[in-house]
Amino acid sequence: MKAAALSAERDRRAAETAALLASGARSVVRLSARMPAALREQGLAAEPVERGALVFESACRDRTLQLLPAGTGSGPLGPWRLWTSDSAPAELKRAALYVEEGSWLGQLLDIDVLDRVGPVGRAGLGLPPRRCAVCGGRAAPAPR
Repeated sequence: MKAAALSAERDRRAAETAALLASGARSVVRLSARMPAALREQGLAAEPVERGALVFESACRDRTLQLLPAGTGSGPLGPWRLWTSDSAPAELKRAALYVEEGSWLGQLLDIDVLDRVGPVGRAGLGLPPRRCAVCGGRAAPAPR
């Protein structure tokens, strides 16, 4: 996959999120595949993202958290689902962590929660960084 296409998709997603927050959403949630590009390019991410979206929506309903569908699609970074919410960002992240850590399916997903300040991360909830599903090491480089 060309680096320019990946960068353009990241920029598109950031602009989409910013527009939703600017339009009044308290939180934006994006669910996408957490798997190597080769697997996404073979179409192997679509089913986990679809199932993951259903599980995440159910986890939010169980916690009485509001979710409003804001988009779905696929691009150079694979398939994705998008929601807006007026629920507390930290509570949405806890629901996301329940899905990400609750089963093998969650290991294939990345559920990002953002508010007007930025991403709501595990560190903000007092949790350690996510581990790599393959090697058990850090899933992402440490912030500089």
